[in-house]
Amino acid sequence: MKEKNLTYKKTYFSSLFLFFILCMISCSGEERMSNNELYPAKPFLIPHLGTIGDNDWLTDTNNGIDSLSDGDWIRLQWDKLIDNDLRIIRIYRFAGEINQFPVIVDSVIWNNTQYIDRLTSASIGDISRLDTDWHYFIRVVNFSNNYTDSDTVNFRLSHKPLLEYPIDGALFEGSSDINFKWRNQGDTTRLRLLLFMENSETPLWYFDEFIFINDLIYEKKYDGEPLLSGSYIWRVDSRGIADSSGHYHSGSKSNIRRFIIQ
Repeated sequence: MKEKNLTYKKTYFSSLFLFFILCMISCSGEERMSNNELYPAKPFLIPHLGTIGDNDWLTDTNNGIDSLSDGDWIRLQWDKLIDNDLRIIRIYRFAGEINQFPVIVDSVIWNNTQYIDRLTSASIGDISRLDTDWHYFIRVVNFSNNYTDSDTVNFRLSHKPLLEYPIDGALFEGSSDINFKWRNQGDTTRLRLLLFMENSETPLWYFDEFIFINDLIYEKKYDGEPLLSGSYIWRVDSRGIADSSGHYHSGSKSNIRRFIIQ
């Protein structure tokens, strides 16, 4: 009788253990399936929205993909991502007109909202970094290694305008003495001279020039409101040719120069 009870108990506990294992496998399978179906929300990579002066609300840090004053670089911007289980953001780039395949440029952590592609060499392979349509998209990856790609945006860098005068660190007694000079190089449809208070993104004054002859020195005397004593920066932006939809996705920003009014 004892042997029979012992056999019964062994059978019972074996069945219970088997049932437990089957439940674990079943639950594990459901969890994997659930994870595999969780893809990140689609990221929104911001296209070029315009240049400062075109719209009052545009600044250097909210107008989407654009050139930078620091160098022949391109900055990407995207909306803040909404998922809370992201692991990494991968940056992809390709040159559309020569059918170059997308390559990973870099990776950034999940809470970034911008990336600067420094395009540090004069060319990438046999492709010039200037006058090339550079296309980008980003891929957001979560901890389940599922990913979602953004749409593609593009920008073409042109040669930077060269600033002649005022020289960096120039001193002036008053703003009526300021006569800006710069030189254009490369194709463009507009040159925009911009003046800022140092450490401000809102232009105090700007002027558009629509005559484009390479290596010509352009001049413009400051004719805005009198400037108070302080430190100011200026630069010249160029804008390329519009696409078939009337949007501009090419241009450059000169380096910046600083001057002081005493």
